Amino acid sequence: MLSNELIEKFQLLSKYSDSSLEEMEKLLKINRKYLILQIEKINDVLESFHFPVIEVKGGRIRTPAVPLNSLFEKISHHTGDYLFHEERLKMITLYILLAQHFVSNQHLQNLLQMSRNSVLSDIKRLKQYLLSYQVELSYNRKQGYFLAGKTKKLIYLLEKTLSELLSIASGRWVLRYLLEDCGLELNDGEVVDRLVLLGKKYNIHFLSEKTKEVSCLIAILKAGSLKICPNDDIALGEIYTNSLFDLCEELLQTYPELADKKNFIFSRLLGCTEGDLQVFSDQRVFELMEDIIEQVKAHTGADFSQSPQFRQNLYSHLYPAYYRLLFDIPLINPLKEQIKADFGSLYYLVKRSLIPLEEYVGKLLSDDEVAYFTIHFGGYLEGEYKKDSIQTLRALSICPNGVSSSLILQAELKHLFPNMMFKPVHQLDEAKKIDIEEYDLAFSTVPFESERPVYLLQPVMKSIEKTMLKRRVISQFSWIETQGISLDGLIEIIERHTTIHHYPELMRELSNYLIGWQQGQTRGGYGLTELLKKEFIQQTNQVKDWKEAISLAAAPLLRENYIEQSYIEGMIASVEKLGAYIVLAPKVAVPHAAPDLGVNKVGMSLLQVAEPVDFDVKGDEEKQVQLIFVLAAIDSTAHLKALQELAMILDDDESIEQLIAAENSDEIMEIITETIKNGEKDD
Repeated sequence: MLSNELIEKFQLLSKYSDSSLEEMEKLLKINRKYLILQIEKINDVLESFHFPVIEVKGGRIRTPAVPLNSLFEKISHHTGDYLFHEERLKMITLYILLAQHFVSNQHLQNLLQMSRNSVLSDIKRLKQYLLSYQVELSYNRKQGYFLAGKTKKLIYLLEKTLSELLSIASGRWVLRYLLEDCGLELNDGEVVDRLVLLGKKYNIHFLSEKTKEVSCLIAILKAGSLKICPNDDIALGEIYTNSLFDLCEELLQTYPELADKKNFIFSRLLGCTEGDLQVFSDQRVFELMEDIIEQVKAHTGADFSQSPQFRQNLYSHLYPAYYRLLFDIPLINPLKEQIKADFGSLYYLVKRSLIPLEEYVGKLLSDDEVAYFTIHFGGYLEGEYKKDSIQTLRALSICPNGVSSSLILQAELKHLFPNMMFKPVHQLDEAKKIDIEEYDLAFSTVPFESERPVYLLQPVMKSIEKTMLKRRVISQFSWIETQGISLDGLIEIIERHTTIHHYPELMRELSNYLIGWQQGQTRGGYGLTELLKKEFIQQTNQVKDWKEAISLAAAPLLRENYIEQSYIEGMIASVEKLGAYIVLAPKVAVPHAAPDLGVNKVGMSLLQVAEPVDFDVKGDEEKQVQLIFVLAAIDSTAHLKALQELAMILDDDESIEQLIAAENSDEIMEIITETIKNGEKDD
């Protein structure tokens, strides 16, 4: 029987057709025996519907090109061949919210094709799960199963469940199947087409995946099947004046039955619209953006570009995120856990930097939202690549999932293929208009038809996926350049000094070595106790002012040639220009400047001052500091782990007081080590 788990594996096998068994074992994190078993199960389904099957020959897997839509079309007539598993609780939730009739256990048995006891077991699990939403699953003789709770909570549950379901491979098919069982038809494609058409008219771009979710929601509202009615008493204030509201009004001319839900629908459109400073100039969001930039700079030690494009890209992401937070619109980030694992230090620092947004709205951002902000800034930090490399191939990087995903994808690809010239494309329609003579290949996060080679991928790839992608490109273009090391150059040298007896095997093994060589490296770099050496810690009773405090704190780094005098001057100039943004917590400052101002080696130093020094610059609030951590960064990433660990100290008032009271450098190092250890336990 087919299941969502098997469909997702089939998608991966299709994406990386002609991969080795070993590569797929690593990617899927399963053993050889289980991988072969899964392939056999997929083949059973493909064969039963008369599709070509997956072949395993010579240790390699060759997957036939079978569109998922074709597979789902076959399953639609044989739903008994589909095994519902992880999606069951979501299906029960939506069914109870949407079904107009009495909902019995028998109805759920028929829907899920399960026994009475299995349904009762799921009902029990669902009741427990819904407690976190402040929603109660109940039963009476009049309604059967029903959900009780405040309308706002029920709407949030509906939107969250829709988003979660649509984020899985079989989600849209499952939703269509569920609605048909309720006697409804899902006409979301019609809504998507209408939104895209109106978007072009008003010069408004929508986020691809979020727009699909909103279109499903509008289609459900249009069908009139929802047992709860969304509140339309949403306070929109001055937002009424922007062109998106005009778009919304024109949309509702097509669907007049939704006129009484205009404010609700408009708020949802705000949450899936790319911010454009020329179209949506929102002063509140702009000021929050500037505050967040300063916070990220202070917490990461990075000197972000001051270009208008940098701000436009961030505004593009922040604008819908602000309204999602304001109007309690859920967001599902399917890459959340991978982002937290791959960008752990940056995630922690970005989360702290987003506090101004949370405080302004009065709500906490979800981990899913923070993860997207993380890859947004990560795209810039990771994007520091050699710009003087000779670019030999022209590639499109197509990512319609938003600017943040596009930035990290662009950075990942530039690291993998430094000799390629990339043209980022945010809209699939734009990509289709580009003449194939303008590019040699395309990388895309969504299916894209072209006469040129197209490589499907995720915005954030695992190490093994990067290796597999690079091998596929190399095999197709007979081209490689890895951190300045040319495969052809190596072969030429080897041929001059020896006789090559097995040329293809040597090429393959050298290729594997050069590609896989750098993939195991982790982001984040050095820890705090690695950068802050005991001999770089100083203690003094008092200093004349904050300028002397920075100079004295940086003295050990200057003495050991980690930095130049110009770097100290740069730190002071930065504070004079921007204010005391370097005071990251009461009594703690972390001065830094751009690496090109005179950093020779990554490092940190610390000055403990018995008498507080006032960092009150440019009318800032009182900023009395007794601990000055100087950061010397050589790039944007090597020190992130150290700053993450320093942030653990900044979050711990008791540790700060202990560091201020410490009598010597040994005691200071002990406190730092213990605080980091406790912080890691809490995480």
